[in-house]
This record gives sequence, C-alpha cells and structure tokens, in this order.
Amino acid sequence: MSIPLINYTIIVDGDPIPKARHRTQHKDRDGNALDFVRSYSTQGDQVKAYRKSVLAYLTRNYPTKLLRIESGPISMGLTFIMPVRKNWPQYKLTHLKQGMIFYHFKKPDLDNLIKFTKDVLEGLCYKNDSQISVMDPVPMKIYGFEARTIIQIRTLPEFENYM
Repeated sequence: MSIPLINYTIIVDGDPIPKARHRTQHKDRDGNALDFVRSYSTQGDQVKAYRKSVLAYLTRNYPTKLLRIESGPISMGLTFIMPVRKNWPQYKLTHLKQGMIFYHFKKPDLDNLIKFTKDVLEGLCYKNDSQISVMDPVPMKIYGFEARTIIQIRTLPEFENYM
C-alpha cells in the first residue's frame, strides 16, 4: 500500500511563540506541602489561538484535501520571521528591503520555537510528532517586516535508494 504524497505550506501570522518551560507547584494555597508535585502549562490560550489560525489557513487554502498524515515519515521545514526591532539603523532596513537576510540570534531559542510548533500541529497535521524524520530546509530564525511562521510539511517515501 502506498501513501499518497502530500506537500503543503502553512503561514501563521504574528510573532512566533516559543514553548514555555513547564511550571511546578509544590505547595497548596495555604502554603502546605503537596503530596506530589503538580506540573502544569501556562500556554493554553496561545495553543488554542495558534491551532485556530492554522486550521483557518488550511481550510482557506486547501479546502478539498485531506491534510492530516496518519502514518509514515514526514519532512518538516520551519522558518520563523521575527519582527524588526524599532531601533534598527536605516542601512539595515534598506538591506532587508533589498532581500538581504539578517539572522535573529537573541531569545527566544530556536529549539523552543520548534517544540511549540511541533506540539501544536500534532493531531492537526500529523498523528504524532515522532513521524518527523527530516527537518528540511534547516529551521531558521530571521528578521522580517512581517512577523510570521512558515511551516512546510511533506510526506516522504518509506525508503529511498541512494546507491
């Protein structure tokens, strides 16, 4: 049985969101120690908003296609376009308009951006993020005039012959 080849691109407008560190609770409201450490996430609203924008983009641009990949290896490409800082000099803005790439090397970390995106797309674009076998093209953070995340997902054949 062959898996149909799927290849699509998703663009999510807005500042890229990093995966937040999980929070733990050791005490209750009265200050008494809990029997167990409670772990919780503070990103529920961000996850819902991100999923909603991804779903809106998919239904608007790929209305008739089945895009959830149930099985098999996947290639994912991620480009995080970070907003240009307000204090940038004019020469950098001019170079950016001319197509030069400026890499973003401050916080948030690239791996936290990747983790958040992979976790949010799980169940929506693919069954499990363990299906991602290849990150292609190489994920990157760059500056741009419009903050957004560009996601490329495609299925891969189960094996390839390189000989």
